[in-house]
Amino acid sequence: MSNRTDDSVFLGHIRDLSHVVMTLVAGATRERLDDDVKLQFALTHAIQSIGEAARRISRAFIDAHPEIPWADIIGMRHRLVHDYFAINLDIVWKAATVSVPQLLEQLESLTPPEPPSA
Repeated sequence: MSNRTDDSVFLGHIRDLSHVVMTLVAGATRERLDDDVKLQFALTHAIQSIGEAARRISRAFIDAHPEIPWADIIGMRHRLVHDYFAINLDIVWKAATVSVPQLLEQLESLTPPEPPSA
């Protein structure tokens, strides 16, 4: 597979996971996150997976799109994976409610939407 094809696959994963994150937080509150272990695990896993997909995007694509905070996205993945015992839920909530929607908006402006499945 070419880098362009690989990039489109990983960008698709990021888009899909971003929609998952936004669905998870729809109607939720920051306070609920403190009390809902399932929501904590779901959000941290989805955000971690977004970072993993971003880590696999080609250097050429990353360099062509410096407006996207690639290092921050990948860095969040590293923090969630390696510092799992010290996860700051305020940061997870901000990522889920602010950063992920912004990322999705940026990606959707760069890439056409996927065609509907038949």
